Amino acid sequence: MSLNQIFISKECNRGCNYCLAKHVLKNNQHINFNEFKFYFDNFIANKFNRINLLGGEPTNHPELKQIIDYILNFKEDFEILITTNGLFHQRLFEKYSNMKNFKFNFHCAHNEKEFNIIFNNIKLLKEKNAEIALTAVIHDQTDEQEIIKHIQNIKPNIVMPVISLPTQKKNNEYISEINDKNKYKIKVIIEECIKQQIQIKQHCFSPICMFTIAQKNKLLKNNFIFEKCNNGLFVFPNLDVHICPFLDQKIGNLKKNSLNDIQEIRNNIIKKLDHIMMKKCTSCTLKKRGSCKPCAAHIHNQLPS
Repeated sequence: MSLNQIFISKECNRGCNYCLAKHVLKNNQHINFNEFKFYFDNFIANKFNRINLLGGEPTNHPELKQIIDYILNFKEDFEILITTNGLFHQRLFEKYSNMKNFKFNFHCAHNEKEFNIIFNNIKLLKEKNAEIALTAVIHDQTDEQEIIKHIQNIKPNIVMPVISLPTQKKNNEYISEINDKNKYKIKVIIEECIKQQIQIKQHCFSPICMFTIAQKNKLLKNNFIFEKCNNGLFVFPNLDVHICPFLDQKIGNLKKNSLNDIQEIRNNIIKKLDHIMMKKCTSCTLKKRGSCKPCAAHIHNQLPS
């Protein structure tokens, strides 16, 4: 596994109703710097080559600078991904002159004022050679034309169109249904990316089975990345480990269990997900890529134990 993902905080300066952290993290939960050092020293260093800092809003974490510096002091080209709404002060990253090993995943703005803040932050990060991805979260209130405008103005390296999905705690009810209206929104966003020659990344947050065979074949020809769900672990601020936030299954705690034991549990669940997907998703030509295992489990209401 090459990627480890950690929710460093639930705190956020926005209140998106589709936010995953709202449903899987406890109130006011964040990891402090000493806990992060324990986590990094024992489970990241020399085992992984990149890390994704999640929230909430990770740029709201009061010790984010110390966390980033600690990672870079270990290895200056360690790949750091930061998933953010982009509403942070530029001072946060002004000390870093070259950020070529940083990747920022921005969420689309909700109004003009927010967009101006995000646009200026992205401009600064691009000047520092950071890679920019844009997540287009699709839900029933999404205006796809606004997202297309963001894509045209921001010109990100990557666009990730995703549909808000439920967690097990939400009784498998979709926050946003995978209906024809939302399928159309994703379709026009993808078409715009192809037109702009922007790389598209697809993962389990937006099930591939929504596309027709012809659409899937078109995607395969157009710089399309399928992010497999079996490339990492999700770590919570209290160092609980989950295989996937959507499945909401704790598989260990880094203070109590060895990484080998956690990985063994995880691999067994992945095998069960494979079985569900291969058995149920018989018509999908892309299922062997493993991109939609959690989605398959949700869609068929058959979660592994």
